[in-house]
Order: sequence, then structure tokens, then C-alpha cells
Amino acid sequence: MAKRMKHSKSQSPHVQISETLSHFWEDIVLKMEAEAVPFLAIPPIIERIEWWVSAQPELTQVLCDYVVEYASQITEEKAESIVDFIVEKEIVNGGEDSLAAKHFNKISQVILQDDRKDSALIVYLQILQWGQISADSSPEQAVLLKSGLVNVESGYLKVSNALYEKTFTLNKVEQMLPGITKPVTVVSPAAPRAHHLSKTKTSKLYSKLAIAACGIVVVGALISSYIRESGGQAFATPSDTLNDRPASATGKITSTSERSSDTSTSNKASIKKVNVTDRALFDNGKEHAINSRWVLMMREFCNIPEASMYFSPAQKQVKQLSKLYSEDIQVARNIVQAEKGESCSM
Repeated sequence: MAKRMKHSKSQSPHVQISETLSHFWEDIVLKMEAEAVPFLAIPPIIERIEWWVSAQPELTQVLCDYVVEYASQITEEKAESIVDFIVEKEIVNGGEDSLAAKHFNKISQVILQDDRKDSALIVYLQILQWGQISADSSPEQAVLLKSGLVNVESGYLKVSNALYEKTFTLNKVEQMLPGITKPVTVVSPAAPRAHHLSKTKTSKLYSKLAIAACGIVVVGALISSYIRESGGQAFATPSDTLNDRPASATGKITSTSERSSDTSTSNKASIKKVNVTDRALFDNGKEHAINSRWVLMMREFCNIPEASMYFSPAQKQVKQLSKLYSEDIQVARNIVQAEKGESCSM
């Protein structure tokens, strides 16, 4: 196999990749006559290499070296498939003997040596599940970006290339941090044991997400029902009433004789006087919960004052999710408490 000198760290990734591909052309051309490698097969091979590793210099070098090693097996019809074969055999299933193993280990170490490794890997699992998530300035995302495992594209966080996604799978994350996706068997109280959900890790993970989403819907329905039954008064804040006398639109206290004519108007006004900040925190927290963004969820919920009408529903939401994700929720709670410098009542 052709061995090339390491690139200078001062060189940009673009320059490093250009040099690697230039050397690859030289090496493969030398074998064209000896190994009967068709010239027209080379461009599709380069395109396939770029598809697998994107703009990652080290992995580009690794795949180019492997292709040169497999030159005798290259045909024009199998130009792309030979690269796929190499990825599967030599890299994905190559273990520590793979030329890419050292590179993957460096990525793992960057994450595992960080204090936020738990929450960072949870964020990465969300990216695997959804394909991408909105980029923000959270410390967890910063850890992933530092490792190079993910990058930002058009405001979204994505896995940096197809080879990383093929390598850093759900099983790999469990090896890096055992218990982070610890499966929980969920069964209906009325259902017999024979009807337990699938015991595969992936199906349980998605089952938990579905159940969590259902729980959020139920909590939302209970709040809506409570509001309807109370005629909208559930939204009134302490400042909305004074001696049980409704306030007029100008802020003046109405007389007793005016109450009957202004009842409808007062009810509507009280509904509009929702504590918008608390409601936004609760709604944002629910959205993060649906997408398993536990740290972001706890940041929102922990900012809801205990006196707010949204505090109790948020607290119930956290307790319900904790039954399914006890370790993950606790990690998120600890992170938020450390950030705030105070305990969270959730």
C-alpha cells in the first residue's frame, strides 16, 4: 500500500484533500497497466470516496490507500461498489486493525474526556434519530462540534459524513457510554406479559419516545379541560383581581352595579392576561421533550416560578418522563442546576 507523508497541520482541509487526490491519481495510474485498471473507473471512485468522507482529509487518505491496495479488483462496472466494499470490510468491520481506527478513537476521546459527555451523546442520538437538529450555542453541541463528529449546515447540526454515521451508530454510543440508551420495557397494565413490546434496543428507544409524546398530549388535554371548566379564570394572575372586583380596560375598579354587564368582557380580558413568559417556557419545554432534548427541556421548565399555574403541569411532565429516562433526566437536571447555580424544583 502506498504510504504518504502526513499533511502539515497548517494546511487547510481543502489543500490536504487536493494533495491526497493528486497522489492517488499518481499511485493508481502506476498500477493501471500492471493490474489492468480501466482509466474510466477512476473518476467514479473519487466521487464515491468524497461521498463517504465529505471534506475529511484523514479519511480521504485512508480510503485512497485502500483503493490502491484493491486495484486488482477494480472494474469499470464496479467502480463505486468497490469503495462501498472497502468501507464495509476494512473500516466498519475492520476493528482496531482498520487504518481509520485511530481517527475514530480520537473523536471518541474528545467526547468522553469532556464533563458533558452524557448530554453531548444524548444530543448526538437525537441527530441520529431525526437526521438533523437546530444548531444552538449549547455546551453539548459545542462538544460534538469540537470532536468533528458533527458540523453545522444551514443552521442545522448534522453528522459530518456518511462514514461517521456508519461507524458511530446507536450500538457504538452505548459502548462509549453504557446505559445512556438503557431500554425500558413498557407494558399496558391490562396487557398480559406476552404482549410486551419488542425487546430490541432500537424499537424500545422509539417506543419510549412515542409514550413520552402521548404523555405530553395528555397533560396538554388536562390543562385545556381545566381552563374550559373554570371559564378561563385559571389564567388570571393575582394582579387581575382586587377584593373580587373585576378591572376595566382602563385599569379602574368597576362598581358592583357594573359587574353583571361586564362579566363577559372581564372573562375575555382575564384570558388575554396569561403570563406569556411562563406559558412560553412550558410550551418550549414540551417541544424539547417531544424531541428528547432533555437539557433544553429542563432549562425551560426550571425557569418556571413555583407560583405559576404552569409549574405543576411541568413538574408532572418531568416526573412522568423520569419513569422512562431516569438517568437522562437526572443528568439534564444536574447540568441545568450547575448552570443556574441553584437547585431546580422539577
